[in-house]
Amino acid sequence: MKKKSKNTPNIKDIAKLANVSPATVSYVLSGKRPISKATREKVLRIIEEHGYTPDINAVALKMKKGLNIGLIVSDFSEPFSINIIRGVEKVVREMNYYIVYTSTAEFGYKIEAAVKFLESRKIDGLILIFAISYSKEIEIDFEIKVPVVSINQPLKNRFPSVLPNNVNGGIKAATHLLERNTKRPAIISGPKVRSASRERVKGFKKVLKQHNIYFDDSYIYYGKFDYRSGYMGFMELLNRHPDIDGIFCANDDMAAGAMNAALKMNIQVPEQIKILGFDNKYFSSIWPIPISTFKQPLEEMGAKGASLLFSLINGESISNEIILLESTLIPRESTGYHK
Repeated sequence: MKKKSKNTPNIKDIAKLANVSPATVSYVLSGKRPISKATREKVLRIIEEHGYTPDINAVALKMKKGLNIGLIVSDFSEPFSINIIRGVEKVVREMNYYIVYTSTAEFGYKIEAAVKFLESRKIDGLILIFAISYSKEIEIDFEIKVPVVSINQPLKNRFPSVLPNNVNGGIKAATHLLERNTKRPAIISGPKVRSASRERVKGFKKVLKQHNIYFDDSYIYYGKFDYRSGYMGFMELLNRHPDIDGIFCANDDMAAGAMNAALKMNIQVPEQIKILGFDNKYFSSIWPIPISTFKQPLEEMGAKGASLLFSLINGESISNEIILLESTLIPRESTGYHK
């Protein structure tokens, strides 16, 4: 067995340099108990400066934990999921844990099979990431032996969930269009079955009602979150209501389709009609007319979900089982905003 160099510090050395107890150093490394931000940063700085490396296997044995977090993702190819994973990874690395990944696709989209696979890998907690959110809560009708946190989809069994605040997303969208002098707004929405679609429409309608602006379902086109839906939705809505002068699209793909439909119909964007997207896709800032959009708090959702999970692992109670995080408006030329 390789012996440590005499110059290699141990946990007592780090504690002495940081003027804290060895137990505090251990808690900083394990996340077993809450430590003040200042103390945590000081201990981590000294650890880095002096090259201290904890014996992970010894820590795991002492804590009777595998130091593994299970992560189930419905779709690894979806950028939505990838950005959430980045947030999870950041927190898990800081806590000196590892992530064991899998996808429901590997198990015929059966969550139970994926969970059992990860439990056999001695995980201490589980994060479920859903690329698609549904209006109906998903029920977990089997036992899960470790703490669980869900991201982007509430679970019927009252597991803690971290979700984007889509109602406020719709509120912010309507507010922005009205502030840009839109008088007759409309929506190109995603599918009705998706909770994100329904909640954004709900928030949008709320603002219009507050401003006494007439709005019924004929001003909504339900599409599929793709370019073609944006293109066809724009033409259909303008056919129904030629006086529409602002459209909130469920994502930037739809907004791009709507803008090309406007070009086809010789309607000027943003002079005659303003178009607002969502999700801040990679192309939205470089589209011929840059697309006003919203940046979703995806990495923040991942980080918050991981932090909640560690709280559960450490036996802490969670006061709020549903955590809502806000999207951020990025105004650009498609709604008449000029830097």
